[in-house]
Amino acid sequence: MTERGLEPYLLGKIDITAAGLGCKMLLGDLDGDGRMELVLVQPDGGIDDRYVPHQVQCMTAYDLEGRMLWQIGKPDPKPGGPGSDYPVQLYDWDGDDDLEVLCVMEKQFRVYDGRTGALKQTHESPHPEAHDCIIIANLTGGERPRDLLLKDRYKRVWALDRDFKLLWTHEGNPGHFPWVYDLDGDGMDEVMAGYDLLDHDGRRLWSCRDLEDHADCIWVGDVNGDGLPEIVIGGDCHGDVRPVRDGAVAIRGQHRVPARRTRPVPRRFARAAGRRPRPHRARQ
Repeated sequence: MTERGLEPYLLGKIDITAAGLGCKMLLGDLDGDGRMELVLVQPDGGIDDRYVPHQVQCMTAYDLEGRMLWQIGKPDPKPGGPGSDYPVQLYDWDGDDDLEVLCVMEKQFRVYDGRTGALKQTHESPHPEAHDCIIIANLTGGERPRDLLLKDRYKRVWALDRDFKLLWTHEGNPGHFPWVYDLDGDGMDEVMAGYDLLDHDGRRLWSCRDLEDHADCIWVGDVNGDGLPEIVIGGDCHGDVRPVRDGAVAIRGQHRVPARRTRPVPRRFARAAGRRPRPHRARQ
């Protein structure tokens, strides 16, 4: 029985027809009024997104009253499907306390003003397929995250600084969305690129062994309450986790297996032991 006063009720309706079909919705305070606005993002079509990453076809912003604030691009009546991420983020890129919209359209990395939709910056992509997703990171030790990770579907990652200069590349199995976190407290993010943990300079620190397919999702948090971060990986993996570092354990549900066990152990989550991290969490 639903507790009294907790029943959901309708606040309003917003007609998003003009944004087109197949949109992903992002939320952010575009105009600085303290309320969230909606950005509907339509992916491009005509590709097989199992192998080819999406670009952005069209973006449409609405306020909570349903007023269209701006639209960039033209909706496609036959957009692509949701089989992969869309290369778009809402982030205060230039540090002016207002959100920008970062995206890849027409093979270009673009930065738009979140208030008006006006184009602010354009950069050439480091590779024709470097647009599977956009990840904001702090790889160079700045006061705030201003570096980028771009990737193709399942092979390569490109790291770029705030001036869009290439820092390093990584080839491996990065999965769907690499995750960044300052695990060692040096003020710069490490990168969990699929099953490989990379330092801020792209060096591989360790790799999970004998895992099949790819990582669908990654998260970092204090899973067991010991004050240290654990790396949680989920996906289409049917292999086993072996110890990847001193103190590592494998967990399936709530059943823990000590890292010193000699046999392969069933896996769903992998824990990386390390020093207490700085309190920085990247945005997804």
